[in-house]
Amino acid sequence: MKLTEKFWRNVKYALLLQISILLLYIILVKYLIRIPDSNIELLEIITRSEELLDSERAYALRIEEVAARIKEEDFSIHSVQRIDEIQKDIDQIGKFYKTNNNNSRFTFALIANNVLQILFNSKRESSSLNRNQVLIDTNLKECKANIN
Repeated sequence: MKLTEKFWRNVKYALLLQISILLLYIILVKYLIRIPDSNIELLEIITRSEELLDSERAYALRIEEVAARIKEEDFSIHSVQRIDEIQKDIDQIGKFYKTNNNNSRFTFALIANNVLQILFNSKRESSSLNRNQVLIDTNLKECKANIN
């Protein structure tokens, strides 16, 4: 007798669990998760996402080119034109975020702009420090030579 009662209690529990899961699924699908009414909306969303990925790839290549130019640039030579060109390229990458109405999807351009600016400034400051160190060393050698 107890075995059948336990069996039917487990069956009732399983049925209640299945019904509650089914109701939860219906509520989620019907009210919370928005499913597009037509395929046109879905295709537009997919197209916009693909355009975003294409622009990210294009800007990633551009960012790599600018980073390579910064690393190759010899800042000890005072070439204002080349430095200005690099700075304009960095600014154009940052403007891509602003031209898209500061949309959060395009924050990669803003982050890349900041990283490239940090790389540019650190490379320029490092070159300046190296140049100053060489000047200090030559002045020190001259002072030692004058003392002797």
